[in-house]
Amino acid sequence: MAEKAQVSELLDEARTLVQTRPEQAMVLTQQALEQAQATGNQRAEADALALAGMLFGLRGELDAAADRLGRALALCEALGDDAGAANSCNNLCMVCRERGELDRAMALAQRCLAKMEQLRDRHGVASAYLNIGLIHADLGDWDRALENYFRALAEKEGTEDRKNVALYYNNIGELYMLRGKLDRANFFLARALETAQLSGSSWVQAEVLGTMGEVAFRAGDRARAQSLYEQDEAICRKSGDRDELAEVLRRRAELDIARGEPLEARVRLDQAETLCRETGSKREQGNVLRTKALLALLENDSAAAERYAEESARVLRSLGRNYELACSLVVLARAAPSRQDALREAQTIFENLGAVGSAAEARELAEQTHALPKVEVRKRADKFPGVVGVDTTLAGVFETIERAARTRASVLILGESGTGKEVVARTLHRLSDRADRPFVAVNCAAIPETLLESELFGVERGTATGVSQREGKFETAQGGTIFLDEVGDMSLSLQAKLLRVLQDRTFERVGGRRLIEVDVRIVAATNKDLEQAMAEGRFRRDLFYRLNVITVSLPPLRERTQDIPELVRLFIRRVSEEYSKPVRGVTDDCLACLVGYSWPGNIRELENVIERGVILARGEFVTAADLPASVRKAVANGEGMAQSWQTARRKAASTAGAGVERQAVEEALKSTGWVVKRAADRLGISRRQLYRIIQRYGLKRPE
Repeated sequence: MAEKAQVSELLDEARTLVQTRPEQAMVLTQQALEQAQATGNQRAEADALALAGMLFGLRGELDAAADRLGRALALCEALGDDAGAANSCNNLCMVCRERGELDRAMALAQRCLAKMEQLRDRHGVASAYLNIGLIHADLGDWDRALENYFRALAEKEGTEDRKNVALYYNNIGELYMLRGKLDRANFFLARALETAQLSGSSWVQAEVLGTMGEVAFRAGDRARAQSLYEQDEAICRKSGDRDELAEVLRRRAELDIARGEPLEARVRLDQAETLCRETGSKREQGNVLRTKALLALLENDSAAAERYAEESARVLRSLGRNYELACSLVVLARAAPSRQDALREAQTIFENLGAVGSAAEARELAEQTHALPKVEVRKRADKFPGVVGVDTTLAGVFETIERAARTRASVLILGESGTGKEVVARTLHRLSDRADRPFVAVNCAAIPETLLESELFGVERGTATGVSQREGKFETAQGGTIFLDEVGDMSLSLQAKLLRVLQDRTFERVGGRRLIEVDVRIVAATNKDLEQAMAEGRFRRDLFYRLNVITVSLPPLRERTQDIPELVRLFIRRVSEEYSKPVRGVTDDCLACLVGYSWPGNIRELENVIERGVILARGEFVTAADLPASVRKAVANGEGMAQSWQTARRKAASTAGAGVERQAVEEALKSTGWVVKRAADRLGISRRQLYRIIQRYGLKRPE
């Protein structure tokens, strides 16, 4: 008994040292393993092997990790220890994924999910769904990856496990980023960061900040990207997280290359490469090699660029990393224009993944080299594409837009976050005589004050050591429209400089003295009360009057409940087509939740909730069970619009939901040849209910 207790104590002490002193934890684990084997204590041996496998994995010694975890799994199954076997399956799955053994990793993840469901272990089920999603993402099945991420999130919502909830939000946001849906990515990443901060987990915060930085970089917001990367790097250096540090150094090098700063990029890439060797991360090694190829292109060394890109593609292909492989193939084609096979393969991968922006980039490169046929891009003829409410609450808004579009007048858009301010700004630009010129969006609240001025007005060469000349957003928008989102967050000193642009149409770069003339239309937006800000001295009155020549006020979604069914129909049609899922509508209890909820995130939140619902739906209709717990709970508790559940149901059925209900019934009857019993079964209601609905809407069987 004393020996068993000693082994248990060794393992307990080792577990407490995993994050802070992993080498000491390994020594204690090895001692526990030797004692367990000497005494024939197989259960303790299995625990020691599992812990050793995890520690080897953290050190990047994947072969040793796989060996220990495989032995732990076999022992647990021999002992009938279902919980131990499930955990070993989970950890071994992650190791196999890192080794590029995706088929084996998927089999292990499925075994883990089955065991965790039998044990009714919600944490384990969520972890298994996450791993299955990660493997699907590696295999290039992003639709199924997203579905599993959402299932993992659904298992954890409402629990105190904020760290994992933040990670799930981060993975969802990252996948949207890769698909080019940057607004949606930012929506989930904002939630991820907020949840990570509440969890107190520094390494999760670093992970989220890194993803947010890459989203900003892809959106062309280099100042915000730099700020986020700096925060990420600071956390990594403090916590000693070498994996994430290697990734953020590589990302910062990409930013340096985009800015034309090769010296800084080279230093960071060398550091990242050293960290990859130390941790054994082949995936990040492949990404570093691709970035080194980009650096070689910047330095006009095509031979080195081709060599690095070839090696990067080889590493990533061996790991099954399809998206990252395609990125490396594009760089290879840029370094060696004769390598059109690489470009074709990259384009095929991007299109299969649904990575719209990346596929477009590959097509553009192909068109430049005349290697692939030009693809026509369909243009929507709608005057206000993707916006619902023209005939209801937004009639006045669109009348104002049409009148203002052809003028040069500045426009101020007021509304809460998520009400569609940028959509209105883009519509103004598209309907103006500047439509063929640039539209440049700047989020003034997202960029640190120290960087916003240079982001807007650019930097003159020699302002500081090693700083090269850089254009700002105003120069980029020359002849077009600049959209200043959240202008109410701008400092008074910058407000004065913006006022000068509005008055004189001139500005100076940071560190410069030469006046630069600019012809841009300024559209500004804010969710702040500018009247109050002016009264408190936080916003200039002269700037307000310059910006507020024409005002567009967007109502929050909670004041537009009659538009919710049509918005739901629009989003369901769009998402079901995108993911090839046969979802045709929502059930009445689901619609009641949607109508009764207060929507603090407005239309952006509704769109994300519907996308989640379509992804999770197991049949032709999204049900209340497919909605986030927060939406269901708010309505059930009488929150949101202060309506009870039954009141919301009646409202949905009798008013706002009538169009959705009628459409769903008509489609069910049509698809079943007007066999009422089959249509009722498909709708999940009784025949008597269906007859009443048919009578209510005066529906008649076609001749």
